[in-house]
Amino acid sequence: GVQTCALPISFVRRAVSDDGHGIRAAIRERVFEPFFSSGSRRSGLGLGLTAVDALVHLYGGHLQIVDRPAGGTEIAAFVPLASEEVAAAGEQR
Repeated sequence: GVQTCALPISFVRRAVSDDGHGIRAAIRERVFEPFFSSGSRRSGLGLGLTAVDALVHLYGGHLQIVDRPAGGTEIAAFVPLASEEVAAAGEQR
């Protein structure tokens, strides 16, 4: 079944977008694979989104890829805010 519930955790959302051709649905799941690149060989190593995805997941978050209506792609990172207890523990160090 499907359930809808309010999450007790608040998230911070940070998004990056462009106005290019977008990411084809056929390769959308592959963009987080190490060394994957849809561009020319001179466009980088194909590790940028892999590193961002790993870091965001390390902090308990997730990435979302969205096609922009005007063209291009938006990649949003959702990372949970630290609880008050975690923030207080960090300040005591």
